Amino acid sequence: MVENYNDVKTVNTFEIKERSYFSILWGRFKKNKMAVISLYFIIFLIVVAIVGPLVSPYHYTMMDYTALYQTPNAKHWMGTDDGGRDLATLIVYGLRNALIVGFGAGLVEVFIGILIGAIAGYLGGQVDNILMRFVDIMFALPSFLLNLVLVVVLGRSLFTILLAIGLTSWAGMARLVRGQVLTVKQLEYIEAAKALGASNLTIILRYVIPNSVGPIAVALSFNIPGAMMMESGLSLIGLGVMPPMPSWGGLIAQGSRWMLSYPHMILFPAGAFALTILAFTFFGDGLRDAFDPKTE
Repeated sequence: MVENYNDVKTVNTFEIKERSYFSILWGRFKKNKMAVISLYFIIFLIVVAIVGPLVSPYHYTMMDYTALYQTPNAKHWMGTDDGGRDLATLIVYGLRNALIVGFGAGLVEVFIGILIGAIAGYLGGQVDNILMRFVDIMFALPSFLLNLVLVVVLGRSLFTILLAIGLTSWAGMARLVRGQVLTVKQLEYIEAAKALGASNLTIILRYVIPNSVGPIAVALSFNIPGAMMMESGLSLIGLGVMPPMPSWGGLIAQGSRWMLSYPHMILFPAGAFALTILAFTFFGDGLRDAFDPKTE
């Protein structure tokens, strides 16, 4: 007979800890070391793009004709260009513009892609056929040529460039969202929501799209560097942001003219551009693995 409850020992007691969905994703993501490094590097780039112009002793419009074509030194860490402007400052401003275009165009792509893809996939039938034929037309048209036309028509500004890129690059996102919606709408909880009288709009916004976030986020992580490359391509042919506003494509085009005499003018902007694109690519790979349950 037990005289005191303190004498009773609990045996084989297991403490069960529930893991949140975010912690599961992070656990999968951090298995990819390059993806984790790339994530920290992207965060570093964002901080530099925000803080850099505020703390830099130079401005991208400041010219010093006594310091033309200087190689890296104590005063100008990355040297100067053909106008005596500090190259590090130009690269930081170019980074800020590249990130604005990348994230801005990505948001435009996501908005249009989700809107068209979700409607087509959920409603189906004739609506699906019409919208998907429109998507096929967008795929058939050369996006770079469309960007050239839109930039010429709308004008050369940072906003019009990101808008032009977003308006010509959403077709892939629409197809992805449509495929996800076709899969999700067959699940039992969607049928239960219909039985409870939920409207189509409510079902799409509260149930269908949130359960398609994973593939959308992965696609967005790859679309951002794609938009940055598109902006640089426009700058290379002289249709990027208006000078003297710097862009990485413009700096690379400028540096290519002096690469034999002053290689620092192309090595630093081209290196920064390449590292940024690689970081987003590795981050996208890690994000894709994180949303894949097979990696658990």
